[in-house]
Amino acid sequence: MSIGNANIHQVSEIPEITKLPNGRLRVVRRFNKFTREDVDNANYGSLLGDFGDLDTEGQQIVNQGYTNLKLISVEVDSRFNAVTNNSNAVLVKTYETLTSSFVQVTDEDQIEELENGTKRLTRVLRAQSGTTYTGDVGTTNAGGSNTSFILAKSDLKDSGAFAELTLTFLTSGITNVREDIIGSQKAIVITKVGSEPTASEASSKSDITYDGSSDWSIARKDVSQEGGLKVYTYTFLLNNTILSQSKDEQNSLKTEVIEVFNPQVTIEGLTLSGGSGLEGDYFKTESLVNSKNYYTKPISGDYPKFIEYDSGNSRWKIGQFNLTYSTSTDTNSDNPLDPPLTGWTVFTNTYQGWEAEDFEVYDILFREFDTTLPSSTSGLEFSHRYEKDGFSLVSIQRSNIDGIPTMRYTFLKPSILSVTQDFVEDINTIQVTAFSKSEAEVKTALTEVTANHKLINQRENDHDGIVTTTYTFEINTSDVVEYTANNRLQVTRTIYESYDYDYDANYNVGTTGITFESTALKLSNLRVNKRGTTGTFVKLEATFTEPGESARSETTGPTSMPGTEQVTITSSGSTAVTLTETDDIKLINKQQQNNNGFSTFVRSYIKGTDATSTTNVYTSGRTYKVASNGNYSSVGGPNPGIIGDYFQATSGATLGSGVTAYLVGQIIGDKVSYENIISVKVPGTVKCVTYDAVGDLATNVTNNNKSQATIESVPPNTIKIKATVTESIQTSVPTISTLAYNLDDISCSVARIGTAYRETAGPTISTGNGVITITGVQRNASLSTNNSYYPGSYILDNNNSAIAVTNMVKGRQYRIISAGDTVFTNFGADNNNEDTVFIATGAGTGTGTVRDFGSEGKLTYQSSATPRSTGDNTSTTDTGQSDTITTIITSGTTSQANGSAPSSYSTSGTIQQKARPVLTTIDGTTYYEVMKFSKS
Repeated sequence: MSIGNANIHQVSEIPEITKLPNGRLRVVRRFNKFTREDVDNANYGSLLGDFGDLDTEGQQIVNQGYTNLKLISVEVDSRFNAVTNNSNAVLVKTYETLTSSFVQVTDEDQIEELENGTKRLTRVLRAQSGTTYTGDVGTTNAGGSNTSFILAKSDLKDSGAFAELTLTFLTSGITNVREDIIGSQKAIVITKVGSEPTASEASSKSDITYDGSSDWSIARKDVSQEGGLKVYTYTFLLNNTILSQSKDEQNSLKTEVIEVFNPQVTIEGLTLSGGSGLEGDYFKTESLVNSKNYYTKPISGDYPKFIEYDSGNSRWKIGQFNLTYSTSTDTNSDNPLDPPLTGWTVFTNTYQGWEAEDFEVYDILFREFDTTLPSSTSGLEFSHRYEKDGFSLVSIQRSNIDGIPTMRYTFLKPSILSVTQDFVEDINTIQVTAFSKSEAEVKTALTEVTANHKLINQRENDHDGIVTTTYTFEINTSDVVEYTANNRLQVTRTIYESYDYDYDANYNVGTTGITFESTALKLSNLRVNKRGTTGTFVKLEATFTEPGESARSETTGPTSMPGTEQVTITSSGSTAVTLTETDDIKLINKQQQNNNGFSTFVRSYIKGTDATSTTNVYTSGRTYKVASNGNYSSVGGPNPGIIGDYFQATSGATLGSGVTAYLVGQIIGDKVSYENIISVKVPGTVKCVTYDAVGDLATNVTNNNKSQATIESVPPNTIKIKATVTESIQTSVPTISTLAYNLDDISCSVARIGTAYRETAGPTISTGNGVITITGVQRNASLSTNNSYYPGSYILDNNNSAIAVTNMVKGRQYRIISAGDTVFTNFGADNNNEDTVFIATGAGTGTGTVRDFGSEGKLTYQSSATPRSTGDNTSTTDTGQSDTITTIITSGTTSQANGSAPSSYSTSGTIQQKARPVLTTIDGTTYYEVMKFSKS
């Protein structure tokens, strides 16, 4: 036995030995007398050994090791010993027979039967660690007497001590056949492992009389997975099997319903053969196409092939979508509605790699197809095998019973479903709803419908595929009299005439008239009804209406035009009913509809709102609504007045107390005024100034040229002010005379010109004895310019004194201080007035004076003093001079003479104005909504 450690000893010379099935042994050896140090981390490996160690290695007792037994388990057992009253540590090592081949652990396989009748065999085997298994799921069988079991799953687990393989096998082929009841019919249920059950297998297992295996179809599929094998449980039923049948005799509509599995139908069609890409079966549709039969090939996809008559080219064709494959101009002598058997030629095109000859037609056979009802019967002409005496088939719908797909056939018995009588005035109307009954059958069945009743309407209704017919019968005995919403008389007269009656010659809408109770009426509508009749009469419904206003509506005018209303008048007859147009009543829309000579007019007006109280004081130009029958002619109104009419006064006057009217509000004018806080613009200022030097510079520079020109500017700003906002309606956009707080015309620019000049002593040339003979000069000069633009700003007068015009410089901006005898227009000014601002064209003449808006600064100083020897113990000093001049020249908008903002900038007037068109009348007048902002 493999010990690996000389300190331990087997408890007994005889180990525990167990004989296992299939020639295998299990040996358990126990050892003691080892110390705690033997199980320390550094030593426990030699004590415990390694999985897979042979029992024959390192034997303490000679020849006691067993062949092919390998270590599979090691543990230290410290159980309490009652004899020694102590815990004795025991090392337990277990060995089992393990080889490189798998050996079954038990003598017999474990076989169990599953719920679906399939048997499952489970086998457990062991081998030494690292052994692999090469069996194939679905192919390897269990061997021996169990070759009918096929491997479904193999599970190999390797613990490092040994490899244990669990194999699961299932019986292959049909494992279970049973009968089941679905609906009221017997079904065959087959369970099969590895492959799907077939209709032939179902038919061979059934005791039902049948024609052949093709009469059986799969009704339900259940598929499960056992390991790597599929287990199929299929339910088979005979085609055309009625699974359910029910009747409803309680309601007025007698109903029978049957549920059929795979119903068979007969479909008319043809078979095209010849080995071409067109061959196959084509089904005939119910509807004709181009007055000929149409055949379509039932294939999957959006574009099936078809055979149809091409009336545009007088030929038959076989095609697909917009392609034509073959054509024939022959005629079928047996049935001209069908395609011919001869004359087919290849159409010159190719498609998806097929050559033209692939579309040749060799043979056409007309036939009837006995087949299962197609998944889509839309448009196909077919006959079925189910009839019910005294009933009509009304619908075929898809359904299911216990999850089995079926077709539901619904049959109805011809019957009268409902009878309704209605008496309106003297018109007796009977409405009958029936299923599968003709007009004559209805009249025979019902005593309510007499010989004098006329069939005036017949319509069909489809409720979930059930088509019923509603017949409407009527007897007319008098006119229907009613009044319109505007109290106009209207008479509807129903007249029955012969079927060929010339109603066009006897009834003209708008012309034909009647007098009803002393009121003249005109024909406004004529309805002619021939539908549903038997051809023996025609029903005329003539409506005669009293001409005049039929409706008037008054609604609030547009929200953008407060104080107005919109009046719409609808009238009929030969002329429209209108309002008198004035400055405050304007036509905005007009329509005329002519219905076979009878005109309906619609006129819409926008007008000021009527006052709520009357007045007898009239103002010229204003509009009034008449409130009495008095004489308004002295102010331009009617005589006598017609209450409700409108007129515009042509003169002002006060009439008698009984001659009153309602003043109509004006459309145009101010509508609302309120105050608001808004932002406005304030212009900026620019001022050119000259500053004298200060500090050390002022002290050290002894001449008067020690100043600097510069610019002082304040940018434009925005301030908030209180403004009055006025909203008004105008017929034109008001012109703005003065736009307040506007900076568009205010701007200026400033040019800065800088010059610098510097002169110092240059190099000297000496004679040989040190006497200077020549001294040179060095000069440096520079010029710079810069221009700044100030939009929204104007130039302020500076503090410079007035100068004579003779000192003006071309291109500089001046204000006239005194004119003297100078003609300033000769030097760039628009006039000779004081305070006029201009750009000089050059130096002037005369005694006038001006002020320059620009400024100038000059800095002159001695820049250097360099001593040098002149020989013979004498010396001299060479000095340098520096001159810097800054000139600022202005142009653009200037302040007024008093320093205030230029006259182009105003703080009064209109700050802002917004206008948009809101309405245009028929005469072309456009009304504008104007919003004006002005300073409060």
